[in-house]
Amino acid sequence: MFLYCFSPGIFQLHITLTMVLYLPESLWTSFADGRVRLRIDNSCPQTPITVHQMFKDSLEKYGSLNALASKKNGKWEKITFSEYYCLSRKAAKSFLKELLCCTVSETWVQRSA
Repeated sequence: MFLYCFSPGIFQLHITLTMVLYLPESLWTSFADGRVRLRIDNSCPQTPITVHQMFKDSLEKYGSLNALASKKNGKWEKITFSEYYCLSRKAAKSFLKELLCCTVSETWVQRSA
């Protein structure tokens, strides 16, 4: 569930309600600090990790090896795990920057109205 109104009071209320309503049962969240119930198989000895932790582990193990390849104009274009990680971080920062710009812009428009 995404909230497109960034008024601080409404946003805080939405976070509070989400934490109360979905905390014990939810298997997913759209909030960076949200909590989820993990599906853990008792026969699996591995400790649960996040997607980011798995990505970082792959980066450490396979940094210089190819992570992705695609054919463009008959020629293979490849990127390594290190390049993939850098591109992913760059994209994530762009998304955050866009979100922050929109948040500031909408707050300013609401206050000036």
